Amino acid sequence: MRGCLRRFRPLICLVAIIIIAQPLLAGSQPLPDIRINGVDGPLSLSPADELTISLSMDCQGVSGRADWWLAAGTPFGFYYMTPAGGWDAPAAPTLQGDIFGFGATTLFTVPLSGFPAGSYVIYFGVDTVPDGQLTIASLSYDDVSFVIGAGVHSAMTIGAEGGVLEVANQRGDLIRLSIPSGAILNPTLVSLTALADIPLNPIATNVLPGVIVQPHGLLLHEPATFSVDLVQELDSPSTSLLLYIKDSSLVLPIGQQAVTTDRISGLIYHFSTYTAGDVTGGEAAAQAEMASTLPSPADPYGWQDTYDVCDALLKWGEIVELAGGDGQKYIDKAVEAAKRDAANFLQQPVPADPCGDYLDVLFKYADLLMRLTSGPLVSDFQNRINDITAECSDAFRIDYSHVIQAQGISWNYAGTIKFKASSDRLPAEVRETMPGQSSLTGGGTAADCIVSITGSVTTTLDRGQLSGVTGEIPMLNLVLVDSWSQTATVTCPEYTGSMSLPQTFIHPLTFRYEDGYTITQPAGESGSWRWTLHLSE
Repeated sequence: MRGCLRRFRPLICLVAIIIIAQPLLAGSQPLPDIRINGVDGPLSLSPADELTISLSMDCQGVSGRADWWLAAGTPFGFYYMTPAGGWDAPAAPTLQGDIFGFGATTLFTVPLSGFPAGSYVIYFGVDTVPDGQLTIASLSYDDVSFVIGAGVHSAMTIGAEGGVLEVANQRGDLIRLSIPSGAILNPTLVSLTALADIPLNPIATNVLPGVIVQPHGLLLHEPATFSVDLVQELDSPSTSLLLYIKDSSLVLPIGQQAVTTDRISGLIYHFSTYTAGDVTGGEAAAQAEMASTLPSPADPYGWQDTYDVCDALLKWGEIVELAGGDGQKYIDKAVEAAKRDAANFLQQPVPADPCGDYLDVLFKYADLLMRLTSGPLVSDFQNRINDITAECSDAFRIDYSHVIQAQGISWNYAGTIKFKASSDRLPAEVRETMPGQSSLTGGGTAADCIVSITGSVTTTLDRGQLSGVTGEIPMLNLVLVDSWSQTATVTCPEYTGSMSLPQTFIHPLTFRYEDGYTITQPAGESGSWRWTLHLSE
């Protein structure tokens, strides 16, 4: 038994080195945690309740000075906790000092009797660039949300990062609006007002009084998810719809709806008044006829209007089909409307700077066309998108050169991975154009045995974003994944053998958007990971 252990000790040691070293190699970030009333939330609270906020911090091996932040998004504005324990609107850290770990600790308990009803979000984080500024790229944070009161009105300032609002109406239906990142570019006060009475509309059977989303008419750059959890189960889920009230005689079903007996959800492209109804076949046909006469958007860039009409006609066609009528003609009208408005936009002059709104609208119309149809117009959009993205995308590469050393054994590999992203509008998603392919070599001496390592590494992009704050240098946030395919051969005085040791390493990285910017991290006992950013291929 001892001889067997002695023979395999180098291989066991090698495996242990890889497994134990991985958390360090992958890169570490602090893990702040915030809870309210002992839970992660979200919570629904009443003015009679108390709110207890507790914090904890897992440093994950990170040390050094940092800015500590505590902030709150409220119905009456966004505030930051001051060093004195008060709250103020200007962005300033709560504390500047060393990062340290601690278990769950109660920060304060406060009665809610004096707080306005609505939605609240509290954020707790540390910024490892201790300059008194809120630097998103170097910020690690956690957040927790809660709603106070019956929820007839809820408001929150939402910017490019997105956010979630909730409101409960007087019946107890929970209405939620989930706004994704990039939907609203500038900080905007968004509100939900749950209605007690049904707004005037042409549907006879309503299953939701309704809700007003404000600011009225605000167009979203990306669709938001609108959902209702119903207290009373639906009698007819197949014909119950969330509806945008265009006027008192016309409603339009919102896009891509999912309906169960107690929940309805879908996509909205602008803020307005919404309700839900159980629609008859006759009502669907009448509404479809009216929707099919709606003109093209007055603004060719107004893809939101086109989506409204097309999504409505598709859903009306389904309801008419269920009632035994000719629903296909309304589905065909949806295709016609999409082609008409898309062709109209494609005929517009290409602006001198096509990398912002123009490119966004190209993508929106192309997505709609590919969902509904095929043919030359789809190809025309794809060709135009290829031309514009080639003009607008910033191409860059990351050169990497890694040496991992631990317990007398080392690994080496180097290569390049290429990306593209548009820096015209931030945040922008990073797209991988070429993964990195590297030869993996290495070895060393463990105990009285010689270890030789051969193999390959594929480096790919898991996710990435180019982000920035006004007045600051943009930051490139990436998660790269190294997939090792390696074989270790161990030669000992009494034994020779090989073992396949595949392994994956995950690297969360934040680069300043500067040519030559380099990140170096420790790897193993005395090695290093090294990545260098170049703003060109």
